[in-house]
Order: sequence, then structure tokens, then C-alpha cells
Amino acid sequence: MLANPQLENAARDFFTEHNRDDHVLNFAELCSLLRSLHAKLGLAPLDVAVTQQLFKRYDMDSDQALAFGEFFDLFKGELRRSAFDRSNMVSREFFITRRSEDVWSVYDKQRELGAGSFGQAFLAKHRVSGDDRCVKAVQKSRTSLPLDDIEKEILIMRQIDHPHIVRLFEWFEDNSRFYLVLEALKGGTLKEVMLHLQSQKKGIQESWTQHVFAQVVDAMAFCHNLRLIHKDIKDENIMLLRKDPDFDSRLPS
Repeated sequence: MLANPQLENAARDFFTEHNRDDHVLNFAELCSLLRSLHAKLGLAPLDVAVTQQLFKRYDMDSDQALAFGEFFDLFKGELRRSAFDRSNMVSREFFITRRSEDVWSVYDKQRELGAGSFGQAFLAKHRVSGDDRCVKAVQKSRTSLPLDDIEKEILIMRQIDHPHIVRLFEWFEDNSRFYLVLEALKGGTLKEVMLHLQSQKKGIQESWTQHVFAQVVDAMAFCHNLRLIHKDIKDENIMLLRKDPDFDSRLPS
């Protein structure tokens, strides 16, 4: 439903059906609406305590009522919250869950890979299995990504299972950050490959270019089938799985 382009119209229909023609929802009306929504979508029974928290959070002007704009934000938040509920998960999503431990008690931080407005990325090693992972530490502060955007990214990545799209294994949360544990792609970016070859005055075999392009298009088609659009496809956002000095057998992801 979150991917439905008619989501706002569906929310407005729910809103109109459950208010008293005063163009706002009070708490009782909101509970009635969410009970209907949960029943229609087969979600878990309504949690009144959580609903009270949502009502206060989205009542931006503190008038004890939700106008449609406030309700629509709550509506999307409630759909995302239900998607994070393990009782509603199916397929691969069931296995990708929030961990309650300290991330650095599970992973040994090796080195920083980069930093930006979102936070930092680290190469890390699982303390038990020894598997290499990339841990993306995303700040919750308003100076970084909005909290809703972080939740959307986790929700989307939990649904994706494709050999040419970076894989999310699990995620952690503390008071200030989300930690996304991702597949470690050690080959750098396609841009780095091109610059390296240029500096070495080397070319790329056409067959390798075709291989890279086919994998990128395959990944994009998979996303489009899920009604997802990347919106920023470029050489520095195409990561390579492993390093190869000659770039003859590098595999994109």
C-alpha cells in the first residue's frame, strides 16, 4: 500500500468516512479509523497506547484534533510501523530485524570508509563468524536525514533480495543513531575504476562494459518491478564487489 501512487486518495477516503464533517479527527475517531484500517489490511490489533503517542506526535498545532495533512503523515507512519512488526513479515523480511545489543559488541570496527551528511560508514568484522560487513551509522538528528527517511530506507532494503543490489543483513538502534549492517563491497566504485584506468592509460574491454551494464539494468528492472526508483544512478553509486588490478573480473553491485 505504501508503494501505491493513489495512497493519498485512499487516506482521504478513510479520513472522510470517519470524521463528523468538521474536517478534523478527534482521538476517538482516529481509533475507529485505525481499527478499520488494521482489519482491512490484516494488521495486528490496534494498540491504544501507541495510538495515543501517534496522536500527540502528529497533532502539530496541539488542538487535540488532526487535520488531513496531520492525519496523512500519521497514516503513512502507521503503515511503516506495521511493516516493522515481525508478526506481519513474510519472505526475506522476516530474517532482517532490529537488534537490541550494542552494534560494536557484535561487530569489530576495522576502519572508517567514508563520511557525509548522513553519518559515517565503517568496515567491520563479525566477532563470531569473521564475515566482513559495512556498518552505516546514520544520525537521527535533524541536521542529518529526517527520521522518516531513515525508516523508509530500512523498510525498502528489507524487501530487496537481488544479486546486484547491496544487501542489508540487520540493523541496530541507540538513542542517537541507526546502524545498518550491509554487504561489504570491496572493489570501490565504477568511477574509481575509470579514473584508475585513465591514469594507467588503459582501456576497458567491451565485453566487460556490457557485463557491467547488463547487471545494472537487471538491478534497476528489479527495483522498478517493486515500484522503486533509484533517482541517482551514476558511476560513483555503482559499487564493485571485489578488487582486481586489471578490472577484468570485477563484478558490479
